[in-house]
Amino acid sequence: MSYSSSSQWLLCPKSDFSLSTPTCDVNSLHGNLFSARDFTWFGITIHATPMHAHTLAISVFASLLAPFGGFLASAVKRAFRIKDFGASIPGHGGVTDRMDCQFLTGTFTFVWLTSFVLQRKPPVEFIMSRIAMLSQSDFQLLIDQLVTNTTIWSHLARAKA
Repeated sequence: MSYSSSSQWLLCPKSDFSLSTPTCDVNSLHGNLFSARDFTWFGITIHATPMHAHTLAISVFASLLAPFGGFLASAVKRAFRIKDFGASIPGHGGVTDRMDCQFLTGTFTFVWLTSFVLQRKPPVEFIMSRIAMLSQSDFQLLIDQLVTNTTIWSHLARAKA
């Protein structure tokens, strides 16, 4: 396991300006992203954390596919018959021409993190406000679905245990 996935300084939030080492329960804070376990891929077992797998995926994209952002930018420039996106860097086409692969990598990283890493759960207040806006017939349909759906009740029973 790497230093960054075991350092309290890098994983726990600070609430003051002291130099004391922050402490927190990393697994409850980050959803077991830093708990090492065995992964088996193609018959090879690797002892790593889920964060290592996410880092590997983003790194592979950044090194193999992001350079094609330059080709994408060139296609856009050809479509609009533009030689360079700017003139702030003479002879290099401006900042945008130098940053094309970073735009592609940034977009990929955002989509990856929001789709696979961050587990966003809507707050209870948000759900309750949406339920309050339902019509009477939709509210009754929701109640009927909750009563008849045993999957929800079994999930709630497991959550309480």
